[in-house]
Amino acid sequence: MKGETIPYLILFFISTLAGIYFLCSSRATLLEKKFSEGGMKIEKALRKNFISISGKKAFLVAGVILTGIFALAFLTSSLFASLILLSSLPVMLMGGMRIYQTSRRRKVIRSLPHFLNLLETELLTGTSLIQALRSIETSLPPPLRDEVSLINSSISLGLSPDDALEILSRRIPSEETLILVLTMRVAIRNGTNLAAVAREIRKTLIQRERMTRKMKAMTSQGKTQGIVISLVPPLLIVSITRILPGYGQFLFHTSQGKTILSISGTLIAVGWLLIWKITRPEV
Repeated sequence: MKGETIPYLILFFISTLAGIYFLCSSRATLLEKKFSEGGMKIEKALRKNFISISGKKAFLVAGVILTGIFALAFLTSSLFASLILLSSLPVMLMGGMRIYQTSRRRKVIRSLPHFLNLLETELLTGTSLIQALRSIETSLPPPLRDEVSLINSSISLGLSPDDALEILSRRIPSEETLILVLTMRVAIRNGTNLAAVAREIRKTLIQRERMTRKMKAMTSQGKTQGIVISLVPPLLIVSITRILPGYGQFLFHTSQGKTILSISGTLIAVGWLLIWKITRPEV
């Protein structure tokens, strides 16, 4: 039976790809215009994170994934599982993009002390801020290198250095970048020694990082205790159910038992939220 469905599956796959290609390459149609607008938005969002892929290619990848999901439903005859995969696809894509953005932001923040060290060294030689930024661009790690390259490109287009630095705080929103940008902008406008300012900012960021690590180490014990305490009730229920099967019947098959389980689960969730709030380091 499966051997007979393979030709139909291949035909379905080819026709789907052909339809996607036609929609992406057709001209002067309202549907093509909508696809182009959506593709431009996707491409703009991807370029913001320096992911070089066009909107049409993004639609093509999405079409291939959707075709695979429909092919899975056709082969396994499991429409429910395919609908779950289809509904979870946007969530997974958005979650993956959010994880990528968070990871990229953390890498940029970790590279800021190195960036300030190089900037201080260049400024001590007597070069201007614009020349120093261009000189250290190639010496920076990839995530921060892209941001500094964008700053240099903005300066080349006529933007002032203090306004160009503000791009970093808008693209990488964090307290570290805000401290860096605000301090450097004030120093530029007041004519302060930028090398000394870069040195002080670097010391401040290093101290913040050390303090954050100490606070995480101090709060890790509370998180561990929360995990252990949260695991005690389920393990206790499993153990007692093994010893006294009637106890499990009461908990899982009566309204009183289900009420007790619901209240216990709610209290565990509230306790977890309180522990997370208390042990969350804020510098």
